[in-house]
Amino acid sequence: MRVKVRALGNLRLYLPDAAESMVLEVGEGTTIDDLLQRLAVPDEGLWLVNVNGKKVKGDYLVEEGDEVLLVAPVGGG
Repeated sequence: MRVKVRALGNLRLYLPDAAESMVLEVGEGTTIDDLLQRLAVPDEGLWLVNVNGKKVKGDYLVEEGDEVLLVAPVGGG
């Protein structure tokens, strides 16, 4: 099945050619944690994950056509 992955901020570095988005072919039973591991996204570099506009946890099972948004932490001061 295919899912679209979008990354914001520094997380774009984990997508090929630092693209803003990509489509991944994944197997049944793939979780968000599986996707993050496949992309080699470190835990400390990730603030939240949204799927189709809703915040999800790492054990969320992705489904055909899902749009996964990876959001990096933002600092300021």
